Amino acid sequence: MKFNKSAAHRVIDSSFSSILRISVPMVLTALSANLMLFVDRAILASHSLEAMYAAMVSGTFVAIFTWMLVGIATTAEVFVGKLNGEKQYDKLAAPVWQMVYMSLISSVILLPIGYYSEYINFLPDYALKEGVDYQRLLFYFGFLPSLIAGLSAFFIGQGKTKIITATVLGGNLINAVLSYIFVMNLQMGCSGAAWGTVISQIIQVFILATIFLNKSNRLIFKTLENRAFNFKSMLKHFKVGTPISLGHLFSILVWFLILVIMGNVSKSLGVIWSIGTNLYILTSFFSEGLSKAIAAIASNMIGSKDFDSIKKVYKRFVFLTLSFVALCSIPLVFFPESVFNVLNLMKHNISGFKEDLFALFNLNLVIMPLEMLESVTMGVLMARLDTKFPLLVSQTCLWGLLVTPTFMLYKLNQLSNVKTIYALMCLCYSISLSIIYRRYKKQKW
Repeated sequence: MKFNKSAAHRVIDSSFSSILRISVPMVLTALSANLMLFVDRAILASHSLEAMYAAMVSGTFVAIFTWMLVGIATTAEVFVGKLNGEKQYDKLAAPVWQMVYMSLISSVILLPIGYYSEYINFLPDYALKEGVDYQRLLFYFGFLPSLIAGLSAFFIGQGKTKIITATVLGGNLINAVLSYIFVMNLQMGCSGAAWGTVISQIIQVFILATIFLNKSNRLIFKTLENRAFNFKSMLKHFKVGTPISLGHLFSILVWFLILVIMGNVSKSLGVIWSIGTNLYILTSFFSEGLSKAIAAIASNMIGSKDFDSIKKVYKRFVFLTLSFVALCSIPLVFFPESVFNVLNLMKHNISGFKEDLFALFNLNLVIMPLEMLESVTMGVLMARLDTKFPLLVSQTCLWGLLVTPTFMLYKLNQLSNVKTIYALMCLCYSISLSIIYRRYKKQKW
């Protein structure tokens, strides 16, 4: 049987149809991945607010390590996209295999941390038991997120994002059902939510690996023939991915430290910050999806030498970002009570911090466009393999303008509400975005 190579890939250009064809599935995929975390926290909030906080702290601690690996694994999208733009279809699988090996090798580090979770954690006493069980299981299977990212790169780099969307949405549905059964019916608490997540991730890996190695892909893209371990190629991924990986590490570490600080100030402050963070997780899918989409599109344009279209694509991504923020403003401004129902908080007495939550909703509308535009700009720079400078700027602002003042307020016993932290976030993202945008404007494509 003969396969038509021209039908095996799709043309990626600057048209709105091409942008939407890639962006919508990527945004839905990011939504599904973020929704998995959001649903777990919402189900645990129904179980107990202490369990929600325990999962937030432990899950964020695990994410420091797993998202470092994901940051490296996603670089395969750029390499696959560049090869796809150059029409070197028989080499597309090689970068994917290197990220598969990297994910599996990472277990050497992750498994011992999981085993000693009882001693390696940052949980207050009231959240210790639930949090340790959750943390241990996620570390044992901590290689799965980067393995999913590595396999997904094969399809994302070609603009075949529907496969990823269907897989992740299916995995998300499985996670929601299993987490509800384990947490609410079997009363397994945080460990039940962790098992729901792990099982859904295993199923996603199985589906993506099966498609990656099917007969058509083996014949056209040599997905099995290109499985050799290549140390030099691995180093290229680390060279490009390390700034991205460190960006994930330090960014997540920022939220982790603030989460720990809030929980140590008081249980109520820890719960308020957890609720705000859970809302942020739900809405941040858009910036994550658009960042990956613009990186995939721009890398294909670089590979095909279509440099003039990159600026046009960037402007259209800015339009999509601002449109999403306008849509989010409707429930946050006009129907804030409905958000409490979505967050599964109405069964608890939240009258003591409703005012703080209303303020957070409004501040989110300022932070969202700043953070999203920064992600989109960093995504287009990533396509050019320019990752070190944006990382340095972003992290300098986060640690200098957010973490340091927060820690000082905590040590001076002046940290009494989360609105101050959100105001610092607005300042941080404003300065970071302005510097990174200037970097983008100076690029000579």
